[in-house]
Amino acid sequence: MSSIKLPFWDRWQPEAVYLDWGSRSFKYQVGQRAIQSQAGCVVYHPGKQSVVSWGTAAVGWTGKLPPGLRQVWPVKQGAVVDIEAATLLMRSWWQSWPHAKGQRYHLYVAVPTLASPVERSIMSDAFGSAGIHAVKLVNQADCLVYAAQHSGRAMHTGLLIMIGSTYSEVVVLHDNQIKAQRTWRWGSDNITTELQKLLHTEYQCQVSWQTIQAAQWSIAQLPVMSTGVAGEQQVTMRGKHALTHLPVTLTLTNVMCQPVLDTWSLQVRQELVSFLATLPATVRESVLAQGVWLTGGGSRVKKVEQYLADILDCSVSTALQPELSVLQGLQGVMNGSQKD
Repeated sequence: MSSIKLPFWDRWQPEAVYLDWGSRSFKYQVGQRAIQSQAGCVVYHPGKQSVVSWGTAAVGWTGKLPPGLRQVWPVKQGAVVDIEAATLLMRSWWQSWPHAKGQRYHLYVAVPTLASPVERSIMSDAFGSAGIHAVKLVNQADCLVYAAQHSGRAMHTGLLIMIGSTYSEVVVLHDNQIKAQRTWRWGSDNITTELQKLLHTEYQCQVSWQTIQAAQWSIAQLPVMSTGVAGEQQVTMRGKHALTHLPVTLTLTNVMCQPVLDTWSLQVRQELVSFLATLPATVRESVLAQGVWLTGGGSRVKKVEQYLADILDCSVSTALQPELSVLQGLQGVMNGSQKD
């Protein structure tokens, strides 16, 4: 029997595309190529459904939006909240990188483990409307476990904590088994929101959320120091006076930031202590004995390791590239499943 010679492109295997789509940004990797990142923002004309700008470039339209255009961040707390904007953003992204003729792609997307069936369906619909049909949604907990197991700590028992911008996920790993997980609707953006309130109420200064968010890491990473210590750290912010609306410049010091970080850490403490109390005592003790593996962009908040160590009375270590851990874990999970 003679063999049938197929066109070359028909013999190509579908190339994998890995996507971690967060509230503020999405990170992706095509095959084994370099990981790339874009802001999760799109500017478009609703009537025509035509995209004016998307990704990191779309952020530059903040405060400069002409009438008739919308600027949208379509994902919040790991879920699509605006399917029209999400569709346009994903379509623009998908069409932005060169597709070889005849090449097929499979898209793998990390989603919050406790995302509801409705939330998952809406996200799938957004990809389908964008013309992306070979999509598989993967639980974020599985991605975190793989990343932790293959990290420098090679963790097989412990507490995995991912702090994102608008939500956080905690996974209890015990003898390579997920014993429990929890998703909370808070993240590092809470710091930005609370800081905006502080500037308005205590210093009569109105600063846009976007301005504070842009400087978020400088603010959040100010070292904790005592008032009056030489070399006090500071960040300069521009805004408007709350009463006169005249332009003002405010110098924000680490001491001024401390109440915001204290409020945030108290919320983290309450949530974690409550969650751990639901675990069997033997599992809780075993997990804490092995410590915490911390990841996600929010893990870069200054002193968060020390906060968690004090709260849980255990060792805490942060991933080498915390913003990329979910994406790297996603790739590992899918490569492993394809080999089985």
